[in-house]
Amino acid sequence: MYARSLLFVSVLLAGCAISGTPPPEGEVRKIKAVHIVAMEAPPLGVPPEFRYLVPSYVMHIASPFLVYNTIAVLIQMPAAERRAGEVSKSIQAAQETEGAWAPARALADEARAQLDARGVAATVAPEVRPIPGVEDRRYTLSMENWLAPIRAWYKDAKPAAGYAGFRSGRPLYILELAVANYEIVENKLLMSVMMKMIDPFDGRVMGRAYAYVDPARMPKVGPLDQAFGGDAKPFKEIVTAEGRILVEECLAQLRFLE
Repeated sequence: MYARSLLFVSVLLAGCAISGTPPPEGEVRKIKAVHIVAMEAPPLGVPPEFRYLVPSYVMHIASPFLVYNTIAVLIQMPAAERRAGEVSKSIQAAQETEGAWAPARALADEARAQLDARGVAATVAPEVRPIPGVEDRRYTLSMENWLAPIRAWYKDAKPAAGYAGFRSGRPLYILELAVANYEIVENKLLMSVMMKMIDPFDGRVMGRAYAYVDPARMPKVGPLDQAFGGDAKPFKEIVTAEGRILVEECLAQLRFLE
């Protein structure tokens, strides 16, 4: 699984302009406000031993997707069971479960704090926005059913729709934030963060940024029963702490930290 996940990183990097695209230098200086939109993230990929933390009756009902201590989790299941059409429907229903914790939403709050600290008024959208093109939300061997649409969203240079309501007299930009490569590998967290900076006036993509956890220094998650005990606070703190670093890297690429 470790080798597979590192392959995911290389595939994702190869599919994206990993260096990102900084916005024009003068644009960022004009920004007075930013509205941050958290994008849909893949449910957490977990190692085989994770299933032993989950009561068997819950596994039977919710597999291969469940909301465990408010964390959306993907669990590998036999191929025949994964192919069942009803599984995909149950995954979508669970994805929308009220109270489910969204990593991108947590990191959007981190981005808001970092921008506020630098004098940029930042707000966060209350709802997570779907990644365009994600049709199959099952666990798959390559996870390309998630990663391919995420790459396509990141690279899409067409004007973004849905932000016309944010046009105002003050210089305001939209910052879409996504989490990808989100899984536990040998009790360590693998995660990456992407951002797109959008001008709501005409939907133009002004800049892109990408940051990922160095595989050589992935933070330890474990023991799993402790990390996911109660409301999974220890795990959420690990994601937030690591995400804080990645968010800062992305904001630097977008010239907010100059």
